[in-house]
Amino acid sequence: MIYLLGVYHPFQTDEYPEFMDYVRDFCQTHDIKSMGEEMSYDCLRYAKKERSTIKIVADEHSIPHAYCDPGEEERQHKGIKTFSEHNRLYYNSDEEFESAKIQNFQKREPIWLENIQKKFISPMLFVCGIDHLLSFGSRLEANGFRVQQADRRWELEDLDRLILRHAQRANPVGD
Repeated sequence: MIYLLGVYHPFQTDEYPEFMDYVRDFCQTHDIKSMGEEMSYDCLRYAKKERSTIKIVADEHSIPHAYCDPGEEERQHKGIKTFSEHNRLYYNSDEEFESAKIQNFQKREPIWLENIQKKFISPMLFVCGIDHLLSFGSRLEANGFRVQQADRRWELEDLDRLILRHAQRANPVGD
């Protein structure tokens, strides 16, 4: 079984206690034995982080973990847009950007699958961008995996809510 958790990517790099507690609880509730994610060392370096929040939780619980997204060098070698190249500003329209994004997904997701197959211990939690939930879930099922989406997603609105809550705690307004 692979549980897919869809997130807005900053949850993977910035340590929000609410999100990390959710992942911890999910791992315990579902007896997670391995973890993987749409993340690379290059992406972590770009975010100025040594490890992702998912890796932190995996390490806390001694759960095997894999960063499954290709890094810059592998992307260039395989004709996949790099982080800097895959930017809406480089496209003439939203339609052109969305088309390029789907093509990029189709090249990256098989690499995730290959990396998962190397590290898979059931049940696994795999964390990826929300846009990948359907396409990657279908790819996993087509390759013989049982797949279930996690009971919630962590979206941009959740990030905005948490940032606001933390700002209010840091600067309480007195009566």
